[in-house]
Amino acid sequence: MTRRKVKSQRNFNEEAEIYDVEYEIWLNDTKSVLNEAKTEPLGYVLDVGCGTGTMLSKLSGESVKVGLDISPKMIAKAKEKLGTNCYLCAGDSETLPFRDESFDVILSSLSFHHYENPEAVVAEIRRVIRKGGRLLICDVYDTFPWRFFWNVRFRFGSNPKGDVHIYSEKEITYLLKQGGFDHVLWKRVGEHTFLISAKPLK
Repeated sequence: MTRRKVKSQRNFNEEAEIYDVEYEIWLNDTKSVLNEAKTEPLGYVLDVGCGTGTMLSKLSGESVKVGLDISPKMIAKAKEKLGTNCYLCAGDSETLPFRDESFDVILSSLSFHHYENPEAVVAEIRRVIRKGGRLLICDVYDTFPWRFFWNVRFRFGSNPKGDVHIYSEKEITYLLKQGGFDHVLWKRVGEHTFLISAKPLK
C-alpha cells in the first residue's frame, strides 16, 4: 500500500466513530446521487468508498447492495448499520474483488478525490459494470483559483487525510471518456460538490 493510501486508511479508521456526524453537512449534496440512482431500476449496486454505509442504507431493499472501503473500521461501522442487508468488504478501489460485469449501478460519493491512480479506478469500474449500467460520482468541487491552490497543497504540502486532487468538469469528463464511458453529464449540486453520471461504451 502506498504512503498516501496508508494516510487515507489511518485517517478514516480514526474518524469511523464520528464520521456520520461529520458527514451530515454533505447530506443535502449527496442526496443528488440517490435521486439520480432511483430514476431507473437499481438491480446490483456497488458503492466504491462506501464509508459507514450511509448511501447504501438509503437505497431500496429491492436492490442487491455491495460496499467497499479502504478503511476496515469504516466497514465495521457500516456492518453495524446495515447488518446482513448488504455485502461489505475492505479493499482497494484500484483492484476491485468482483467479477466482470457484476453491477448495474456503481456509486462513488465523496471519495474520488482520494484516488491517486484514478485511471486504474475508472478501469476497474468499467470492468465490473454491466452493459447499459450507470456510474454516478458525487465529489468535492471548487472553482479556480481555489481548486488550483488546494491541488498544489495536496501534492506538496501537509496532507494527513490522503487527499489527491479536486477535479474540474473538463478533467473528470475527459477521465471517464478515456476510460470507456459515454453519455457523460456533469452538474453542480452544491456549493462545493458536483455530480457526474456516465454509461459504459457498448
